[in-house]
Amino acid sequence: MRLYPKHKKPLTQEPSKWFADCIDKIIIPPYPVADIACGYGRNGAYVTCKNHPVLFVDIDEDCLNFISQGSDVAMNGKLPSEYVKLMRIDLTENWPFQRSCLGGIICVHFYTPGIILKAIDSLVQKGFLYFETIPGHKGNFYGLPKQKEVLSQLYPLFDILYYEEKEVKYYGETRTTLKVFAVKSH
Repeated sequence: MRLYPKHKKPLTQEPSKWFADCIDKIIIPPYPVADIACGYGRNGAYVTCKNHPVLFVDIDEDCLNFISQGSDVAMNGKLPSEYVKLMRIDLTENWPFQRSCLGGIICVHFYTPGIILKAIDSLVQKGFLYFETIPGHKGNFYGLPKQKEVLSQLYPLFDILYYEEKEVKYYGETRTTLKVFAVKSH
């Protein structure tokens, strides 16, 4: 496994408001949701507290240990352990999910080329994808997708419920920061 910078613990375990608003508008299919590169698991914990199984996936053992303790992970108390599964894996080297096995994928601040296509393959019909890139600051720039790259991979297989793309330029190159919430329709 390669070494990566440690996740910073968020100030609160509240899920992203944007994520919570989107997830509250859909019915999650009866398959597990994967919170990939989950960090301290605040978005996945929100889904778990709705009595839905979540696979918390990260390379950072400290984060997974925090989630396994259950307390302080969810904003409303302890996570229901029967809905929590932890997976320590380097997603840049291995994609652990089979075709059509997930009801949703949460992916915040993690992007590698090809990850969107892998996610699409692993989602069941009506499964959701919540994807948010890192901010576009200096060194982060090269970890961002190119303009319309993600949208072109999702369309026409997904109903796009929310899509926000902002252009970022750095030394004459253009990439994009992105927030998307989409549901697989085909």
